[in-house]
Amino acid sequence: MEWEKFVCCQKEPRFEKIKNGYRCAHCGRIYWNKSVDYNGEIFLFDKLNYLTKFRGDKADHIIDGDMHILAIIHAGIVDIIYMNAAYEVESKKSIKVKKSAREVKLNFDNRFLTITDRGIIDVYDIETGHVISQFKTGRKCNCFKLNILPFGKNGDWIYIDTQKIACFSSDFKESQIILSFADIFEQEAFSVNGAMNYADNDSEYRSFAFHVMYWSLNNKKKLLTGASIFLNYQNGGFNIQQIHYEAECDMTYNFDEKLYVGIYRDEMIKVGESGKVEKIRMLPTVKEYSDGGGVFWVEEFIGYPEKIRFLSEDKIALVYTFSIIIFDIKEQKIIASYHAKLILSFFVMDSETICFSAGINTYIIHLEESVNQIKKGTA
Repeated sequence: MEWEKFVCCQKEPRFEKIKNGYRCAHCGRIYWNKSVDYNGEIFLFDKLNYLTKFRGDKADHIIDGDMHILAIIHAGIVDIIYMNAAYEVESKKSIKVKKSAREVKLNFDNRFLTITDRGIIDVYDIETGHVISQFKTGRKCNCFKLNILPFGKNGDWIYIDTQKIACFSSDFKESQIILSFADIFEQEAFSVNGAMNYADNDSEYRSFAFHVMYWSLNNKKKLLTGASIFLNYQNGGFNIQQIHYEAECDMTYNFDEKLYVGIYRDEMIKVGESGKVEKIRMLPTVKEYSDGGGVFWVEEFIGYPEKIRFLSEDKIALVYTFSIIIFDIKEQKIIASYHAKLILSFFVMDSETICFSAGINTYIIHLEESVNQIKKGTA
């Protein structure tokens, strides 16, 4: 397959390398290495000013009373960090785990678990640092095949893989299947949208929205289809609702608005109970230009948002593979933007504070420090 060369004002591409980008040799137009494109305007990324930084490439977070608790995993160690409402570290505890552990999930009742690359779950007591129990999932650890969340605040767990959604006791010794995907899809789910803490839950961990993909049959053709499953625990049981939509939509459930919203390429959408998709507004895209270190001609790469996370009613975080953009959906303007290494975990700590892991570090960022740092580039 012959790739189409990126050109500017003429058919023959000629670009000069400049600091942080390329200049068209014909007309002088500049293309930055990395920038944000919104409504025809180009913005450079903000400098990554962070409130604090920790070592670790994956993280998890819960709020217990007035205390923020972080669990950060790196090289056979899980750091449990307790912070007050001002994000000042009150105490820290390091617990040795298996070097093959790839994921960490916090729970209440002084517990957390790790998942190894072979899908073995070990549940730890934070106070003693000892393993309480072990559970073998029978599948290799893959963030698109498995997700686990706290259920309530007594240490139990909600577990989802491509076969089922289940409820497990705090030590993983007892379980109850809530839903089997074969019962509603006539087969397993293809993937579980579990990357970067993407499952949605309310503050009490009693209501959840999971987003999966599965193969459906339409006129004897197999089509990859999306589905969102809403679980609400009441009176000792789960109420289950589901919607189905195009697989290209990446969904989020807004618990405050009781609304499914999502992303379709560079557009924000909402989805009704019937699965009907309604476009709401355009979203920023990330543009990158590269010559492969001088090996190839200059190529243009466009990145679309992968997930929406709500900070407030009007303010959202858009998570890209290597970038995060804070966007005001009412004013339709960019508040802040950051470019980093591969983002492996992301969550909202409050309406002005986010946390994400990129590269070998986990960052806490207070958005007020970056709100006025957007700079327009030359397109």
